[in-house]
Amino acid sequence: MEVSDRGYILKQIYDKMLVEKLFSQNTYIDWMTGLPLDKPDNNIYDPTCKDSFFTHCSSFVASVCYKLNVPILCPPDHGTEGLANLQYDWLIKKGSDCGWKEITSSVDAQNSANNGHLVVITYRNFNDDNKGHIAIVLPFKTFFILIKLFGVRICQAGTTNSSSMFATKGFSQKKIKSCKYFCHDIDINKLN
Repeated sequence: MEVSDRGYILKQIYDKMLVEKLFSQNTYIDWMTGLPLDKPDNNIYDPTCKDSFFTHCSSFVASVCYKLNVPILCPPDHGTEGLANLQYDWLIKKGSDCGWKEITSSVDAQNSANNGHLVVITYRNFNDDNKGHIAIVLPFKTFFILIKLFGVRICQAGTTNSSSMFATKGFSQKKIKSCKYFCHDIDINKLN
């Protein structure tokens, strides 16, 4: 699968977000930039949360969507606690009203990203006490067999922040089977 010119433009935007240096786990961050905060913003972070380990997958996706002028559930409309699960729910219930389309296969998801569309892969943990996960499908020249074996190529904030990894590493082989993909058109000409 080749990457179109539009896909390369999106990849450059994702690369400039420096996800491997920003959106650090166990650190309070500014959701739009990934930069660390001196103290938590109580409008975004639940001060009663006792979770000693937290990541910023949903904030990273919200930041990407914000930069691309694409709607998604994000701070400050909702705090970061459990946000990946809530983004999954929002995409299913309200996404189509806001321009999102569900994609039913990993191959179609990778192809859409390669053609310059914003594509997310998301996992909903139906045990509300546990976290879900969400990531950006990265435009990436690949082969059908690699997608079938290892999933789409993603960039993510998470337990491991990465500008490029296979989805099976970011989500695990078990979770990948329950993931959903959503795609949104981008007006490349209106981007900075």
